[in-house]
Amino acid sequence: MNNNQTNTQMLLSIIVTFIIPIIGVISLYYAITARSQWKNHNDSYTINLSKAYKWAKISAISAVALWIIWFFLLIGLYAYNH
Repeated sequence: MNNNQTNTQMLLSIIVTFIIPIIGVISLYYAITARSQWKNHNDSYTINLSKAYKWAKISAISAVALWIIWFFLLIGLYAYNH
């Protein structure tokens, strides 16, 4: 892995943190830790990078699920009132 992958994961973590802050912070934490380890030439940064990617995926899936639930809730409330 290289600097490009750590930068990409950092950007992905920041975007996910804006979408779902509660879960996105976990991904951001692991991305920051991996970037710090990479700068210090610590080979264990790949572990934290994979954890950051895992939590970014969980955050994105949670966001989609919440949007779908919210969408059907709004449709149900609209149909109930009309």
